[in-house]
Amino acid sequence: MADKNVDGGTLSSSQRLATIRKNQFSKDAFSQPHFLLRFLRVLFLLLVLAVIGSVVLAVMKPKDDFPLPPPSAPVVNAPVLVDRAINRARFGQSGIPLSVINALLLTKVHFQWTLPYEKIPVPVWKGCRVILGEGGLGYHFEITFMDHPIYFTETFRLAGSSRQWNLEPLSGNIGLLPFDGSFLKILTPLMAASISSVSHELHEISLSDTIKIHSGMVEFSGH
Repeated sequence: MADKNVDGGTLSSSQRLATIRKNQFSKDAFSQPHFLLRFLRVLFLLLVLAVIGSVVLAVMKPKDDFPLPPPSAPVVNAPVLVDRAINRARFGQSGIPLSVINALLLTKVHFQWTLPYEKIPVPVWKGCRVILGEGGLGYHFEITFMDHPIYFTETFRLAGSSRQWNLEPLSGNIGLLPFDGSFLKILTPLMAASISSVSHELHEISLSDTIKIHSGMVEFSGH
């Protein structure tokens, strides 16, 4: 027996059965359980690829490697020099050269991770440094994890006003993985924690009446 199709023709029993199966397959393919499962699989795959891509970028070396400042004579007693500069600012203009800032970091900043189990690998601190620019600065530190170097960088601009100065984050990177906008809230606390040992000096300078950041020098006055 044959049925009429929409065009007024007829369908044989075999054609009718094929049409029913095709429609049923389409229904099954997009039925909620099957479609949701396929969607979750695709979503999971994309998530895995995104995580792998982020990890690869994070462990790559930055293109410019946060260039080192020009070489200068070794600085002796950097903490004493910084304290003297802060005390001088109480009576007038004072300043701290970039070479002294980086020597202070070299002397006082030694970040170390400890875990209760010795066999668990932990990051190893390699060092940090600052680059000064007009009105802002860049801060960089490096660690190694399982003998692989990882580079952290964040840039800041001077913000605030008299006796309430601060450094406002602009952008950051872990390796080649960029951090900006709201994502900086993840990176900035880590960068701040790495230099907690010089928080006293930073606080004292932030209480100055005036601060100016130039390439190679931080100038400040008054308390």
